[in-house]
Amino acid sequence: SVYKVRRSANAMSKAAESVSLSRDKKIPVILDIGTAYTKCGFAGESSPRHIIPTEVRRYHSNKIVRVFDDDSNWQRDTQELYDVLVDFFRQIYFRRLLVNPRDRRVVVVESLFSSSPFRHTLARVLFQHYNVPSIMFLPSHLSALVSLGIATGLIIDCGYEETSILPIVEGVPVMKCWQSLSCGGRAVQLELKRLLTEHGIVTDGETSKLLCACKICLSDDILEDIVGIQPHQVLVFILGAHCVL
Repeated sequence: SVYKVRRSANAMSKAAESVSLSRDKKIPVILDIGTAYTKCGFAGESSPRHIIPTEVRRYHSNKIVRVFDDDSNWQRDTQELYDVLVDFFRQIYFRRLLVNPRDRRVVVVESLFSSSPFRHTLARVLFQHYNVPSIMFLPSHLSALVSLGIATGLIIDCGYEETSILPIVEGVPVMKCWQSLSCGGRAVQLELKRLLTEHGIVTDGETSKLLCACKICLSDDILEDIVGIQPHQVLVFILGAHCVL
């Protein structure tokens, strides 16, 4: 009986020690780098801390550069991608999350079809420049099931450039059944921009004219800010004027 008491006491002390150690550990940083927007936050939270455009203002040239640029071949110029990611992660760590990257493990939510040069360059930036303790790459399709606590499901991923469908059975992606369509959030923005340009009317006081006759640039930021869509009317404020569709 004495041996059992000692054994249970040792087990309780080890459990208490493990709990205290888990409390002392820093919560990992979660990074979901998308084509248009990036979500960043901490593990265990119900939603991201910040959702920011996947772009950065370069310190040397003061130009805004997208991380995923269709006009640039990152596979040939990895050094340029390295410099862009250094500035991009500096913005995330020191302006958004306000944490020391050396104290935080990193979980990168990535696509199953992410290119190897981009993954290697990203890991090199985090390890060599920011000295993070560890990096775990988590497929985005699996992360959707992890949040639900299930291992089997049909994942529909509506991204900025494309929409993909992938079944997952017991935590294993069935790549043979993968399907994709080159239609995503960007196509919705382009169609909305076309409708506003062709049928939108700008009213300023007593005067009104078509949007196509006005020198108004419908940028991606303006299109993202369009809210309150009703069945027959979209009302958006552009440069202080009302645009009615």
